[in-house]
Amino acid sequence: MRKQTWRAKWREKGLKPEFVRRYYYTDNDGSLCFEKQRFSLRSIETGKEVDKTFLVFSAPEPIRVGESGETSVPGLLPAYQGLMYNLTALTDALWFGHPVYVVEGEKDCERAGLAYPGDRAFTSSYQGGEAINARQAALFVKRKESQSPIRFIMDRDAIGAYVAYSNALAINLPNGIGGGVGVHSSRISFYYPKVKANKSDLADHIEAGYRLEDLVRVTGGEVAKIWKATSARLAETGGSRAARMSLGSDVWRLDGQEVNWKQICADWAERMRP
Repeated sequence: MRKQTWRAKWREKGLKPEFVRRYYYTDNDGSLCFEKQRFSLRSIETGKEVDKTFLVFSAPEPIRVGESGETSVPGLLPAYQGLMYNLTALTDALWFGHPVYVVEGEKDCERAGLAYPGDRAFTSSYQGGEAINARQAALFVKRKESQSPIRFIMDRDAIGAYVAYSNALAINLPNGIGGGVGVHSSRISFYYPKVKANKSDLADHIEAGYRLEDLVRVTGGEVAKIWKATSARLAETGGSRAARMSLGSDVWRLDGQEVNWKQICADWAERMRP
């Protein structure tokens, strides 16, 4: 039996992948390690974008997906799982003490780099809406004497806050990574876009004409609260992408009390409003 193609699997779900852009991940020498391809998933019936998906191709010879979708698709090699997007800029910023902005996605990195040039770095993980791993966290504490501020820019939704706080915990472990001291809490801060629409991100902030200084700061305590509630909810629903995209409104228990997940998020979002 002929193996089902990647595109055919999406067609069965009534969706058509449409190529958008390639993002290149390098090592500190600038050598290509892997590329990440972004696809828009459009409804075959309406033509509207309903979701997105990504493919990763490891170097030295990336295998591209042709129009027929017949080629095999390799994943990310283990050797590259500790990389961050814009790694050379991240390393330079940490070395010279310049601010580092951690955002959710390569698109935000690219647009921010063009909109806000200067002595700063914008970085993201290839996992997107997932927390960074230990090897990636180690990049932030490799230069222990660095005083770079680490600023997490969250998307305006619960998962955005969950990912940002998870990443902050990863680089701020009590004993650091690999025996290091970790990033001191005083260097870590959290922000969200000034655009008030649900799920707005840094790219939306830029398109609205806002400056970097217009980002709205949120206290670590507020972010921790939504992180705790979302963590419990994800654990209850299994943590799958489907569960993450459709966290329910039913009542459940947190610290022995009945709570409503959607109400927690709504209350938190209301307190964030300028």
